Amino acid sequence: MKVEELMNSAPRTCGPYDSLNRVAQIMWEDACGCVPVVDGAQRPIGLLTDRDVAMAAYTRGKRLTDISALETMARRVICCESGSSVADAEKLMGERGLRRLPVVDSSGILIGLLTRDVLARAADRTMPIPELAADEADPSAPHRERAAAVGGTALHA
Repeated sequence: MKVEELMNSAPRTCGPYDSLNRVAQIMWEDACGCVPVVDGAQRPIGLLTDRDVAMAAYTRGKRLTDISALETMARRVICCESGSSVADAEKLMGERGLRRLPVVDSSGILIGLLTRDVLARAADRTMPIPELAADEADPSAPHRERAAAVGGTALHA
C-alpha cells in the first residue's frame, strides 16, 4: 500500500509569518493537532503541534497574536514522498519518533499528511480476525467456565 492511499490529502497549512493565534484557529476549525508551515512555493519548512502553541504561550508570556509560526515551529521537517510504501513511512516514523509525517510530491511540494492515528486505524482494518474455537463461537453454550491466570490465581467468569 502506498502513502498516498492513506494520507490526509488536504492538510491545512500556515505561513511562517502567521501568528500562533491563526495556527490555533486552524487547529480548532479542523480538529487537528498539527499544522505544517509552508513557504510561498508550498514546500514544508516547519511543523507546529498543539503542544508547541501551548508551550510558546506559557513560556513567552505573550499573546498568541504576538508570536509567529517562524519563532515556534520545529524547523527540521522530515517528509516522505506520496509514492513511498506505508511500511517505509511507518519505519521512518518509528525510527524518528514521529507522530505526523508531511507528504510531498517529487518536487518537494506538500500534498498530504500521514499520522500514526491513520496508520493504526488502517492496521486495525487489515488485521485478520482470529478463528474462534467451536465452544466460543456458540453463544448459546450455557455458562461455560473460563479461567484466566492472573498473578497466579485462577478466576472463573
